[in-house]
Parts: sequence; structure tokens; C-alpha cells
Amino acid sequence: MNFFSRFFQKKFLFFFCAFFVFSIFNVHSQTEQENVRVTTGTIAPAPKQKPEFPQWALDLRRFDIIMFGSFPFTYWFASTGMDLYRSSQHNWDTRYAPWPVKSAGAINMTTDEYKITLAFAIGGSILAALADHIIVRVKRNRAAREAARLAPGDAIITRTPRTAEPEGGEGGGEAGAEGESGADGGAPETAPAEAP
Repeated sequence: MNFFSRFFQKKFLFFFCAFFVFSIFNVHSQTEQENVRVTTGTIAPAPKQKPEFPQWALDLRRFDIIMFGSFPFTYWFASTGMDLYRSSQHNWDTRYAPWPVKSAGAINMTTDEYKITLAFAIGGSILAALADHIIVRVKRNRAAREAARLAPGDAIITRTPRTAEPEGGEGGGEAGAEGESGADGGAPETAPAEAP
């Protein structure tokens, strides 16, 4: 019976992998011609769109994402901290040690310790989301103050680094004009060395 179950498990695994391998060949990529749309006539600027969601809803969504996203990390730190605290209270016994060094006969946390760990993890997640909200709010207020300081109609100049000019581009004709290169555009001509 054991032989047949192993045989069918291997067969199922083979067909399962083959299905996924061969199913990717039916995926077609989108070509650039499908995205090209040619229009003629004058192009009018699009009217300014009203934001779909108010700013407080976007801030609340970001808070929600940061809070739930950081929860696994804060829970791991809280449980490791609780294990270290328990180990220190029991003379650094390895049965109370945190996960990487926990022995085989480890003693689990009590219900109250689980509740404390969960409370610290939730509190840490809320603090991380609150810190992110404060940082984003300060940056947004600073940008609004800087924009309000500008006089109306002033141009906003952004600086970008210069790109390197290609060889023989705009400055390619200057070397020939100054006589640094030979008649064929190659290396400059030098006088032959005199024999001693």
C-alpha cells in the first residue's frame, strides 16, 4: 500500500509541475503597436480631475497598511523580548530561551504572557504607523509652506544632472579646426625621430 501511495504522489506531483510549466507558454506579451494611438487635430488640456478620495481617507489607508504590515515584525520582537524576560527570571534557563536557542523541552508561555506579548505587538504596530503618519504630515506641511512662499507666477526650476555628450558630437569639429588631428582625421602627425 505504501508503494502505491508513493507512486501516485509522484505522478500527481509530476502532472502538477508539468501543468504549470506548459501553461506559461500560452501567455502572450503585449506589443508596442497595440498601445499606439494616433490622433489628429488640436489637443486640448484635460480638465483638472477632482481627487477620488479625500486626503484624510488616503492617510487613514496608509496608517492601516503600515500598522498591519508591521505587526508580524513587532510580534516577533515582542515574543523574543518576552522569552528573554522569562529566561532572565529563571536564571537564564534554556527552556525559557527565545526561539533560535530554545531547547527541545521548552516551556511555553502562559495565557497572561501571550496576552502581554500581543498587547506589546499591537502597541508597537500602532506606534510605527503613528510615527510614519507624523513624518509624512511634517513633510507635507513643509512642502506646502515652501510653495506658499513663492510669488504667484514664479517658475519652479528643477535641476537635473547633465548627460555626457557623445564622442564626435557637437564639439567634434573643434579638434579639426584647431589642427590637432591630421588630414585624414586620425592621430596628429609627429616628426620622425632623428638617428643618433
